[in-house]
This record gives sequence, structure tokens and C-alpha cells, in this order.
Amino acid sequence: MEFKLERPIEQLLPQSVNFNYEQLKAELQGSLEKYQNMVVTKDSIKDAKDDRAKLNKLRTSIDDQRKIIKKAWNVPYDAFEKKVKELTGLIGEPIATIDKQLAVYEDQRKAEKREEIEEYFDEKIGCYAGLIPFDKVFDPRWLNVSYDIKKSKAEIDDLIKRVEIDEKAIKDLEVECEQQMLDAYFQTLDLSAAMAEKKRFEDRIMQLAELERQRQAKVQKVAEAKQQKPIYQEVPAKAAEQPVNTNKKKTVTLRFEVDVDREQMMALKKCMIENNIQYRKIEEGDREEWQSKTA
Repeated sequence: MEFKLERPIEQLLPQSVNFNYEQLKAELQGSLEKYQNMVVTKDSIKDAKDDRAKLNKLRTSIDDQRKIIKKAWNVPYDAFEKKVKELTGLIGEPIATIDKQLAVYEDQRKAEKREEIEEYFDEKIGCYAGLIPFDKVFDPRWLNVSYDIKKSKAEIDDLIKRVEIDEKAIKDLEVECEQQMLDAYFQTLDLSAAMAEKKRFEDRIMQLAELERQRQAKVQKVAEAKQQKPIYQEVPAKAAEQPVNTNKKKTVTLRFEVDVDREQMMALKKCMIENNIQYRKIEEGDREEWQSKTA
């Protein structure tokens, strides 16, 4: 089957549609020249409108001829186009059927090839079966007709070898965050991701160490402040009326602990006041005890 014209298209169509083009063009150029520098005034407005009406009529008559010629010109083409579309429509139906069948065949071919590659993967993956699913490493190019299945299997072999080398490199580091590194690696199959996890872990350890150092420094500062804090003594109002002993004697500081009830405690307190013994209560953070200082 072959499409053939009864006569060449050059013989079917006229070489041109001839009319008094040159004559009409020359007359228009001469008669329209006066309008180039035209200025409409109150006295000439009626003439200007009449001229515009005549020019519009002339333009319409010329364009109408164009439409007539085009319509006549298109009559054989429209008939020709209708016949061609009918033929191409007939051909399109079996093409669609064939395309559908080819798609079914192609899907089946890809499924069979994928199944064979996945079986090979399952056979070779070994101890990494639970860590590396087939979908993670699957390359859609493997299913192309032009992609040799031997090349796909070789890429799987190369992948497993690389994983073994990377895993050994991580374990040889013998770091505390080994498991975190392995988790990061098997999520991405990228050694740089594992190293990034190592750095993140080490940075966190350094941060915690710095926080602990700051905490200890704060505790030390508080302890030093307590040691330097002056001792305040409780002086009752009547004690202030007693004469101050201006004879300074050598004193010692005694720190002791007693078990007393409230009545005994008040008696002990009274005794220290009457004997001009300075004392203070230990600040919060230590055991509650009495500290006396000999005057």
C-alpha cells in the first residue's frame, strides 16, 4: 500500500492567482499620497469623513475578493483533507491495538528481568539481607533492553564488596559510637554519612564535657564564697547594753555537735550569750550544727 497523487501537486495547483496588482498599487500610491501630511480642520472635516468612508469601502471590497479566492482555493483541499483523515483514522485503530499489546509485553519483560536480578541479589546479599533491601539499590536502568543483565549483576557484586570494605573501615576505628555510625551508613550506604555521624557524636560528647566543667566550676565558686562569708552572731537587745570587753584575748574556733531538745537548746544558747561566746548557725547545704567561737 502506498499513497499516490494522480498528478504532481505542481500540476494540480495554479502557479499564482493573477489580478491587476501592479496597476491597483500604483493608483493607490498616487491617490493616497495626499493623506500623508493631512491636517483635519473645521472646514475640511466633512471631506475627511467622506474620504475615510470611500477608503474603507475600497479596502473591504479588496479583502472580500481575498476571502472568495481562499474559499474556492480550499474547496479541493478540504475534500482532500477529509479523505486523508478517514484513511489515517482507519490505520490508527490497529496501531492503538498493537501499542497496547507491546506495552503488555514490555511490562512482562521488565517484570521477568527484575525478578531474575532480585533473585541474584537475594542470593548474594548474605548477612546484609536485613540491612539492605533490594529497592534501596535497584536501578531502573537495569530493566532497559539495552542494559545487559550481566552488567546489572556485576554492579550488585561491586556494591556488596564496597559495603564490606566500608563496614570494616568503620569497625576498625573502634570508637564508642560505632553502632550509630553503622546505622547511619546502612540508611544511606554512604561512608561520608557515617563519618558525619561520628563527628556529631564527638561534638556532643565535647559539649557535655564543657557543660560538666562549667557546672563544677560553679559549684567550686559557691563553695569558695561560703568559706569567705563573714560570721554573723545573733545578739539580743539586752546584750547590747552590757559593757564591751576591750581586753582582747586569743580565741579558738570549736565546731561540735550535740543532741538536745528545744529546752536544752535554749539553755545552751542563753549560756553562750551570758558568757559572751560568739556563735552562728551553719548555712543551708551542711548538716545543722552549732559553731562557737571563744571571745
